[in-house]
Amino acid sequence: MGLGIGMCTGGGIDIVVYDDDVKFIEFMKNALDKLNMKHKGTLGTPVFFTNKDDVLTYAEEHKDSPIVYLLDIMAGDQLAGHEIARRVKELAPSNLVIYITHFSDRVLSNVYHKLLSFLFIFKDSNRFDEELEVGILAARDTLADKYFVYTGATDILKLRREDIYYFEKVKTTQFTQVVHKGGFALIKISLRDLKKMLDYTFCYASREFLVNTKAIRQIDKIEQILYFEGDVQCHYSRTRRKELFNAIGYRDVQRSSSIIGDYSYGY
Repeated sequence: MGLGIGMCTGGGIDIVVYDDDVKFIEFMKNALDKLNMKHKGTLGTPVFFTNKDDVLTYAEEHKDSPIVYLLDIMAGDQLAGHEIARRVKELAPSNLVIYITHFSDRVLSNVYHKLLSFLFIFKDSNRFDEELEVGILAARDTLADKYFVYTGATDILKLRREDIYYFEKVKTTQFTQVVHKGGFALIKISLRDLKKMLDYTFCYASREFLVNTKAIRQIDKIEQILYFEGDVQCHYSRTRRKELFNAIGYRDVQRSSSIIGDYSYGY
């Protein structure tokens, strides 16, 4: 059993570090601590491994979380990092791999296309700290486009954006309900603040609903109902109809048919 340190309970993304060299793991722990302090704890708390199988187990258990993996390519005479990266991509194609390696750019140039990497950081670089920061921030921003992450007072909610159907304002409270493929959850945030966090694919359907337009499967224009997968549905208002239909990409709002569907342009 290899070394395992820390828990991914921080902010936006999880950071997993793998290297079979314990000294380098300690070096990375210090480097990431400094980086997290610089960014006021918004990068998340990293977890460290020296054993390949432990990383693979972690990847299986956290396949629904936004994770950037910082991997050493070689462990002894084996391409352990490459094996981890391949399995990570099978489990969660959206997650990212950054290789941290002693190999030179010249040595790796012929195998870049095989290594499933977001980017490379070279251990011997005299700008290592700067390159590490740039790499993690780029990974965070890339993952932010694919995941919704909410950090509450006692817990963290992490969902793939494509798995969210809609957000519903809970009347007379400060809470919003998130309805998604796995069920629902309550978060303490307004629809207005949520809209600022999300991209153009999330649109107001009414004062009470903020919907994922890419998840809509059918529209009933008479009853003013949006249908999602299964039995999930919500209402939209006449005042938001034009804005909503434009966001969906359906512009003929005067069409006589009462049902539009099976409709989806999906992810």
